[in-house]
Amino acid sequence: MEDVPSYRSQPALIPMVDFEMANPYTPPPSRLQTLRLEDNSGIHASNFHVACQEKGLTPHFTFREPAQGAFIITLSIDGQKLDELGPYASKKDAKEAICKLCVARLGAFDNRKKRKSVSPETDAFAMVPATLNEENWTSTLLEYCQGNKLPQATYTESCTHPSRGPHFCTVRFPGSPITPFGSTTLGFKNKKDAKKAASMDAVLWLRGQGKLEEIGNDQSMTLDGTADPANPLPTFHDAMDVNSCGIAPQGSIGKQVQDLCLALGFSQPEFEIEPLAGAFCNLHARFLPRDVAREPRLAGPIAPVTNVFGKRVAKEECWRELLKILEAIRRSRMHAG
Repeated sequence: MEDVPSYRSQPALIPMVDFEMANPYTPPPSRLQTLRLEDNSGIHASNFHVACQEKGLTPHFTFREPAQGAFIITLSIDGQKLDELGPYASKKDAKEAICKLCVARLGAFDNRKKRKSVSPETDAFAMVPATLNEENWTSTLLEYCQGNKLPQATYTESCTHPSRGPHFCTVRFPGSPITPFGSTTLGFKNKKDAKKAASMDAVLWLRGQGKLEEIGNDQSMTLDGTADPANPLPTFHDAMDVNSCGIAPQGSIGKQVQDLCLALGFSQPEFEIEPLAGAFCNLHARFLPRDVAREPRLAGPIAPVTNVFGKRVAKEECWRELLKILEAIRRSRMHAG
């Protein structure tokens, strides 16, 4: 007789309905849909921080990660909640998005930045000295170095912002003190004035040392740069022999003009530019009144070039026109001698 298996030792079976009621189905949690920025260069976050700095505000960013790879950001300023965004796929995207949204709301906050006391040492821009435009200081310093066969002065320029400034400039040359002339704390609105100021400090120091007594101290010139009838101007033949100056074309066109100006006793010209549409411009040179008083052919805007594409090309063309004028002056003096 075969053994019949006993079911008494097996667990009792229960109906499916009872099992499902005792063990209900729990679906897996749904994945959060995260946001992404198509282009995130960080410009909005950068602009937001700059705006906060200008108003003296301190932003505070906090992140929550409700699911892996999903970030919710909250922005607060001084304990005041501005907004909350998310979820984003990265913290960088979240910060960029909330900065773009909230930058306009900063206008509702008062300016909490403490104003610095205004003084010559702490003001953002230095006052332009009254003597800054009375003389071509940069040209005078260049003439001093060339006349003493020294290397050209070395200018070091810096600025806080390329377009807004302030601009700083210092200058050194062989024989100058250890501390350079100019300043790294007194800024000017443009590079040109900063360079002039540094050159002026250097020239005034040289004159104080007795090294530039004959440069810029012409007793036959009045303060407005015109000739003094009581002290007629000496001819250039009294100051130099143009027949023996031996000007030979060498170096760049700009270097030739600089050398010829030095040989003829003129200061270096300054260039005035008029920007036009696009990259086009007009440009001309201008000499100091004392040079014009000695040589009328240097009067007014000289060697003008118009509607030229690019400042560099315009200046190059102006150099060429200047060289022609200066060569004509040199030849006329040679014949007069």
